Amino acid sequence: PRDASELYCWLVTASHGYELELVKENFRQERHIFGCDRSSVFTDNSSKTWPVPSKEIGPLKSEWALGDSLANTEVFLRAWDAVFAEELWARHLWTVKVDPSCVFMPERMSQHIQRQGWQTTEPVYIKNALNMLGPVEVFSFGAVAIMSKLLRSVCEVGMGTSGTGEDTFLDDCMGWLHMPTHIDSKLFFSLDDETKNRANSADCCRDDTFVGYHPYTQRWSYERCVELANRSDAGGIATELHESSDSQLTVLFFRVIAQVGLAKPKQ
Repeated sequence: PRDASELYCWLVTASHGYELELVKENFRQERHIFGCDRSSVFTDNSSKTWPVPSKEIGPLKSEWALGDSLANTEVFLRAWDAVFAEELWARHLWTVKVDPSCVFMPERMSQHIQRQGWQTTEPVYIKNALNMLGPVEVFSFGAVAIMSKLLRSVCEVGMGTSGTGEDTFLDDCMGWLHMPTHIDSKLFFSLDDETKNRANSADCCRDDTFVGYHPYTQRWSYERCVELANRSDAGGIATELHESSDSQLTVLFFRVIAQVGLAKPKQ
């Protein structure tokens, strides 16, 4: 895409419960997907998400699949249909789908992309392990261009959607389409069932090498993770300030301002 900004991010949220609470707070603070260049929210009832702009994609209820996951492929195929229809993806170099319960740091996502030197015109998707996991899913412009034509006509028709989670379906679909993949083990930190309910569950958020941390379904633990992640970023910048020449200080100064939310222009 010509003159495109970098990140277009989107999520699906229920119109009630903890997901919507987290989405509204992230919208208010202009963080999570709302810190990307552009963002979209998809839901089952847009009248309930105010003041967050959203688009309805129908019911979100899904049955449980094998293992500890939802058979939510059809829900997310409808979300992808809405993504393709909006065409915001076509103005951005990367499209990122994020779970509401993931503490997601878009600035770090951009840094990971820049360090890796991934080419946006090439069809490629990024996952954090051998099997794609849903909290953060990253697709280049070239990948989404192919998906917009073939996700339904090839993958849904050829593979079916019954009993599968959306991340498993997408991972298999990318294989069907012979889509190149890159593994970024630092895409997100995944809490195990035992750790995520502990009082110190947010301690992993001190590690600033990760783009996201998942899952945080309770407000107090989510906010604690955000606090620790922001402290970690501020500490990294402080080190750079100490080691930088005068000519670099202005750039670093504005990075600090941006991270505390004072320099972000209103949309």
